Amino acid sequence: GEVPLGQFGHGAGGRGPEAPTVLLRTDGSKLAALVGGRGDARPEDVDIVGDTALGRRIVAALGFMP
Repeated sequence: GEVPLGQFGHGAGGRGPEAPTVLLRTDGSKLAALVGGRGDARPEDVDIVGDTALGRRIVAALGFMP
C-alpha cells in the first residue's frame, strides 16, 4: 500500500496532502533494490504521476544505502 509522508518525511498516518506534487508507485522488492543501490535496480519500474522531472530526481537519489 501507499505510505504518505508528513512534513518531516515521517509517515503521516494515512493522511497526505490533498494534491501531492508527485506520486511514486512501485512494489516493495523493487523499492528495496533501488534504495539498496543494487545493480539490477530498474528506475523505470517506478510509476511517476505528477511532476515527472521531480519524480525522476527522487528515484535517482534512492540508492543511498552503502
